[in-house]
Amino acid sequence: MEERLKESFINLKNRIWKTYKSRINSAERLEKNNNFVAFLSIYYSAVLAAVSILNYVNKNSNMDVCNIVLSVMVTILFLYFDGRNFKERYINMKKNYNELNLLYYKVESDIEINNINQEHFEELTQKYTDLLGNVENHSKKDYIKYALNDKEIQIGCIDKVMYYLGEIGVFLLKGFVFMIPTTFLAISFIELFL
Repeated sequence: MEERLKESFINLKNRIWKTYKSRINSAERLEKNNNFVAFLSIYYSAVLAAVSILNYVNKNSNMDVCNIVLSVMVTILFLYFDGRNFKERYINMKKNYNELNLLYYKVESDIEINNINQEHFEELTQKYTDLLGNVENHSKKDYIKYALNDKEIQIGCIDKVMYYLGEIGVFLLKGFVFMIPTTFLAISFIELFL
């Protein structure tokens, strides 16, 4: 019986570790998204101001329409991103993974000093369950990123391909979002010298 209980403690410790590492990946992803949105906000605003000035100098009514489209796009884009609350979610996820880390070391310590009994196991399991419910769950992508670096976890080929395709897709989308205002700025500069 005691051996089964010890195995349950070890399984709990492993589950906590996997969740902890996945939540770190989730927090990092949310922080990167927050930083990218902050950069885009500044970049789009600066480009929009530059395009407006160039259009004023050029007296180009065709580019005025583009300027309006860009302004509306910027407004919609940042209303959407603001609603995603990347910074707040990142802070909550970071707090959660730090608490999971403390729980992990508590369980590990209990195993080492043989502080193993059913009541204590139930308390630790409840604490883990409570921590899971404190924030949104990490995504499958966050878990796969962790699992790719853990030699003990077998990830299916389809999951690996989908993960890497998703990473490529995010990279291309960010590049596209970055290129839209750059294109308007380039057109305005070309119009200036024609």
